Amino acid sequence: MSKVISTNQVSDNAFVVDYLVDPEEFVQIKETTIDELVKEVKLPGFRKGKVPKEKALAKIDLRKLENLILEKVFQKHEKAAIDAAVAELQQKGRRYTHITLNFENGATRENQDGSFQFQLVFHLMPEIDLSKLSEIKIREVKEDEIVGRPPLEEFLALEKARLFCNYNRYDHSEEPSRKFDQVVVDLIGKIGEEEVFTEKNVQVFLGLGWFLPEIEQNLIGVKKGDQVTFEVNFPENHPNSKVAGKKVMVTAEVKSVLSPQYVSLEEVFEKSKQASELQKRFGSAANVDQYLSDVYHRETNRILTEMRNRLIIEEVMRMVPDFEIDENLIKTESERLLSQVKENADKNNLSVVQAAVRSYPVIASMLESQEESTEDELKQAFSKIIRDEYKWTSILSFVYQNKVTDKPKPEDFEKIQENAKKEPEMYGFRKDTPEEEIKNAIVDNTIRQVAFTWIVNQVTQANSQNLSAEQNQNTSNSDQDKKTKTKTKQSK
Repeated sequence: MSKVISTNQVSDNAFVVDYLVDPEEFVQIKETTIDELVKEVKLPGFRKGKVPKEKALAKIDLRKLENLILEKVFQKHEKAAIDAAVAELQQKGRRYTHITLNFENGATRENQDGSFQFQLVFHLMPEIDLSKLSEIKIREVKEDEIVGRPPLEEFLALEKARLFCNYNRYDHSEEPSRKFDQVVVDLIGKIGEEEVFTEKNVQVFLGLGWFLPEIEQNLIGVKKGDQVTFEVNFPENHPNSKVAGKKVMVTAEVKSVLSPQYVSLEEVFEKSKQASELQKRFGSAANVDQYLSDVYHRETNRILTEMRNRLIIEEVMRMVPDFEIDENLIKTESERLLSQVKENADKNNLSVVQAAVRSYPVIASMLESQEESTEDELKQAFSKIIRDEYKWTSILSFVYQNKVTDKPKPEDFEKIQENAKKEPEMYGFRKDTPEEEIKNAIVDNTIRQVAFTWIVNQVTQANSQNLSAEQNQNTSNSDQDKKTKTKTKQSK
């Protein structure tokens, strides 16, 4: 009789089940599988399915045969093995993250008596100690730490300029171009004698920061028919790998210059074809500053919250000790990521390292030199990313299962899943994403959000209590100092 023959927790994070398929049943599975493959063999002079068995066997791919036999064994017996493991793990209060089939040291094999034995390894969710969560101290994150964030006044000026240009009416001008004009140009970029890009009829709004500064600056004061050549320093992250991080000589041939016909934002609000749209959005030009200020402050608060959350993640990851992770899983996943990056590199004409940094920006800080990095160094970087993600996912899973009390209900998941199926792009999915993948991702993302919210609330509450205690202590010390000074005066 086929049955579980042993269960054993072999380490803190691994639980194994050994299962035996009895000889009679295994022989039947083998013979059935062989018969199915024999019927598929084609040989000259024989009709399909009529090839003699001994001749057909010589043509069968043994690896395919073994895999099909394994597949049939699991179809029939995997559930019984998993059920046995789950029952025992529930008693221990443990959960597993994934299951692998163990072939090492003959753990999965055909026995001499004709029986078949397989071993499933249940990789357990680590038992995570969060007792020191309340000790985490998160410093105050300040606005001046936001990289590239302009001051409010600069933000307002730029956004109002963009409104002024976007909703204005433009007519051809024979005058030299100036700020807020639109210049239409053909651009040719060269490095030495090599032409690295050609762009036709490019519309450049001057003074809005939508183009590299050198391009906008060199197009101020030009007229239709002019041709100007200038040097441009392209940033490292530019999507065109031929110019990224390089100095390029750019030649601009001016096709036309167009100037705005309304001279002020107030006039745009009154006379623009989209005036009703602007009025609906802002009310009037006088309200623009307040509206944009509110947008600025909301975005600033969102960025500060994200920065604070990153600090919390770093501290929690530091607090929780590293734990055992299946090395085969790490290796397989890092090779998969490297394969994807190579595909993207070929598709976008990038180096493998450039494609890796574009997909996973954190890799840039892991490599000593992006230009000289090897595939092995990339694999090591991917391994670090995977280990950190596995650890963080395990922490969130542990928190959700063991700490969160107000979990979403099944109908909550179903509602989000239905909305995501109707409008996948609104939820970050491609239109062709399979429904099952969307459903699983929604559940996973929701669990992560709920668990992380719990962590943030715990850390925030502890920080607030610690701050309050410090303030009370400071007040107490101040009062004590005053009493001491009063007694000193009285004694004098």
